[in-house]
Amino acid sequence: MIGETASHYRILEKLGGGGMGEVFLAEDLRLRRRVALKMIRPERRGDEEARQRLVREAQVASALNHPNIAVIYEIDDLDRQDGRRGFIAMEYVAGPTLAQLGSQGDLPLADVVEIVVQVGEALAEAHDHGVVHRDVKPTNVLMTESRRVKVVDFGVAQFCPVPGNDEETWTRDPDPSPTGELAALAHADIARSTGIAPTPSAPAVAVMSPGRRSTRSSASRSSWRGWTTPSAAASRSS
Repeated sequence: MIGETASHYRILEKLGGGGMGEVFLAEDLRLRRRVALKMIRPERRGDEEARQRLVREAQVASALNHPNIAVIYEIDDLDRQDGRRGFIAMEYVAGPTLAQLGSQGDLPLADVVEIVVQVGEALAEAHDHGVVHRDVKPTNVLMTESRRVKVVDFGVAQFCPVPGNDEETWTRDPDPSPTGELAALAHADIARSTGIAPTPSAPAVAVMSPGRRSTRSSASRSSWRGWTTPSAAASRSS
């Protein structure tokens, strides 16, 4: 794969992989920038279920526009002699995963709070659009060189149309309260990423997105230590 061209992306190196896909660092030959390519594994080429999951991930993530969610550029196919492999071209992040950052030792409390706030803002944005990530974990949270959090890998995300959204037909539990299906799934996202389960008195978005209710000072971010572990956008997502 290294050195091959998929569409207008030249594959430079393999960054990682998982059960469904492999992730490669590539160069966008048109825009002269680095991107990450998430590609279906060779043994799953021709697997329609794997392709549909890849398409669904691209559709879900590309519908979200938020600075804490990795940008999806496009979805395409690479035709090879051994078969066709679908891939997603996405934002490349030159920084560590949260797992790698945590392995360096304990972070200052201010840093932990800032990271949680940014993850919460990303998930709250997704929930506002009826999308529940369902796989929030340290390897799916990356840090940019400017210390911005990027949430990646919406491969198992679930879409629950938001009540009152004229563009979608609500066919599930229409109750928008914390007992509704979207809220229940959102609560699972929060509990998985923070270990704190929201309650009716502390709704999902309130727990997840304190940054939406208060202005963060630049001083809180200036205390962050510099990232020292190399990584890449989606390098451990699958």
